[in-house]
Amino acid sequence: MASADVELVRRMHEALTCGGFAAAAEFAHPDFQMRLMASHPLGAALRDPGDATRAMAGFMESFDDFRAEAEEFVDAGDDRVVVAFRERGRPRGGSVELDQQFGILYTMRDGKIVCMEWFDSFDEALTAARAED
Repeated sequence: MASADVELVRRMHEALTCGGFAAAAEFAHPDFQMRLMASHPLGAALRDPGDATRAMAGFMESFDDFRAEAEEFVDAGDDRVVVAFRERGRPRGGSVELDQQFGILYTMRDGKIVCMEWFDSFDEALTAARAED
């Protein structure tokens, strides 16, 4: 049986897939922040669900064909979940297909997602989750 934290993150990803970032915003804590790794094109810390929604929507719109999928969910304990996340797509006007897997470390507070921290790999996100113990 999956933990309540894993189920919360899984439901957020389902909302994201069906309705985009605006639909996923209901899962965000009022103190929400998203930290992207330096290699991400947005490469910034976004401290508001609205800012994160606008930034990620703009990023996705820069593709002719963008798909994102959560591939694995791991309960990392202490209100944390690590997700293996894959993005695929072809940038507008480009011919090279993007296919990249990331790791995302989610931290929960009061039954909501307070932090969404992206890493270059799933293993890096797992290591970060364990380092915070």
